[in-house]
Amino acid sequence: MDTLNLLGKKLSGGEGRDAVHVAVCPVFSDGFLRAGERVKFVPGSTERVTSWDYAGEVIGVIDPFLEGYVSQGERCWLFLLPNSITGLRHVWTHPAFPDQAQPTADKLITEKQFAEHWLRGFAGRYGADYDTLIAGAVSGEGVCFSDDLEYGDFRYGSEFWRYINIVTGRTFSEEHIESARFRCAC
Repeated sequence: MDTLNLLGKKLSGGEGRDAVHVAVCPVFSDGFLRAGERVKFVPGSTERVTSWDYAGEVIGVIDPFLEGYVSQGERCWLFLLPNSITGLRHVWTHPAFPDQAQPTADKLITEKQFAEHWLRGFAGRYGADYDTLIAGAVSGEGVCFSDDLEYGDFRYGSEFWRYINIVTGRTFSEEHIESARFRCAC
């Protein structure tokens, strides 16, 4: 039996060493995902994956060689399920993806689009409105959240402020960042 057909199955014995091609593509995580976790595409996307119970088939697994987790908005490799691709030339095809070797310029995500996507996910994590979150960061008034916070998420040098800088086109001083009042209501 072909080794590729044995991936994901227990071995019965007698199999020898081999090498296989596994199709991979870069994706954004739509939540906190573990290495090796089975994922689906977020409806309407072939760039964002989730383990949530959306309709749709499992498309593959998060890079099983990662250590730890992939946070919401981070990019990682998606390993497509064995035997799911319909062609292989080291440039593979799959029914869920357009048949093209390289993404066209209009399909590439900009740094600002990624930053906005990450911040929207971050706002959702804390149950906040995206526009209110941005306004609170820019004004320095912050936001009062209903849930407990990880205050380190709002410190100088955090991903939050890096993406705020990108989305707003401004660079905020350490003094502004440290004085911004992000807090919980508890």
